[in-house]
Amino acid sequence: MKIDKNSYSLSDKHFHSEKYKKRKIVLSNSLCGDMKFFRGWELRRNGTYKKVTHFSVDTNGKVYEHYNPTYHSEFMGSEQLDKETITINIVNQGWLKKDPNTNKYKDWIGNIYKGIDVFKKEWRGHFFWASYNKEQMDSVGELVDFLCDRYKIERNSLSHNVMFTDAPSFNGVLSRSNFSRKYKDVSPSFDFGTIDNKLLKENIDD
Repeated sequence: MKIDKNSYSLSDKHFHSEKYKKRKIVLSNSLCGDMKFFRGWELRRNGTYKKVTHFSVDTNGKVYEHYNPTYHSEFMGSEQLDKETITINIVNQGWLKKDPNTNKYKDWIGNIYKGIDVFKKEWRGHFFWASYNKEQMDSVGELVDFLCDRYKIERNSLSHNVMFTDAPSFNGVLSRSNFSRKYKDVSPSFDFGTIDNKLLKENIDD
């Protein structure tokens, strides 16, 4: 698949260069409507910020690799989890609030929602969610398929975003919200069917 490895690459100050066997893929959100968050990654902690993901998928479906997937950062907050996980950051504004004066939706820092559809569901203290578009979902599905094949990761998916006690020992595709109720990514608007169908299709083809 087409992956841009140059536009948003990180220096080795942002990750650990030891190689480890990868056993899971974790999906997360940027909580930002575009790739501007990347500049923050570069500058935080004097250029040594390590809570960064291996990949990002932009709203136009473009896939960016930030550093070698065999290496690891500190994104998951657990050394063992980080060593065995490939992380994917999906550009999405996350939970939204409706401005009663303008009837417009805004994200957690007050930026106006850039998308078209708003997904409505009460979940983890919020009611409105930014949607993921088709271009993104197609790219996420293709990327997960590619990574499972390339790094021999089991073609399993939890297929939901609720807390799962055994998430750390699960091998396959998960979302960050499976690990703790404090996380809200991926959100209820994420279509896990895209991932499941891709993984199932490959199993059938085999």
